[in-house]
Amino acid sequence: MPGDAEVLFILANTQRRQGRWLEATANFEHVFTINPHRPGVFQPRHYFAATATGEREKARTRAQAAIVKHNKVPAERWGEFGRVTALALHHVYAGPPDEARRLAARAFEMRPLKSDAMDGGCTLMEIARGQVVLGDHDRALALLDQAMGAPNEKSANEISHLEPWWKPLHHGPRFKAALAKAAPRE
Repeated sequence: MPGDAEVLFILANTQRRQGRWLEATANFEHVFTINPHRPGVFQPRHYFAATATGEREKARTRAQAAIVKHNKVPAERWGEFGRVTALALHHVYAGPPDEARRLAARAFEMRPLKSDAMDGGCTLMEIARGQVVLGDHDRALALLDQAMGAPNEKSANEISHLEPWWKPLHHGPRFKAALAKAAPRE
């Protein structure tokens, strides 16, 4: 089903996890072309893919375009928290960094982890990745530590082996301690 946005989205996520960044980016873009209002389409995975392949300017241009498109989506479709979180993640790549930090802080004020057990960990993980890209490693580690202590979609193995944006933190004891929170327990 080459024209099915859902199938392409799953394929793009699989390619991203396999480190096939260029293919993943192309499929994320195709998903957006087919269905720009598909849930998850505004998630910045394709920025991560472009950044991972050394295409920072491409990521910045895509993020700026996504901000414009995102602002056209009716607010009730996302809710205020979803809108602010998505914009924070877009601004990580589009700049300026201060706006990304301001929006991320606002998102945490709106919905702290303790009030959103289902999606809170995933949101923290996305914002933590953004903090790594911004170079704020202390903040990223604090968020990663919180995210790994809550339910989220990422395993410690995926973070340490399949997601290259975490590489600057790999050898630090705080990074290892955060990942240990998600280790299987007996």
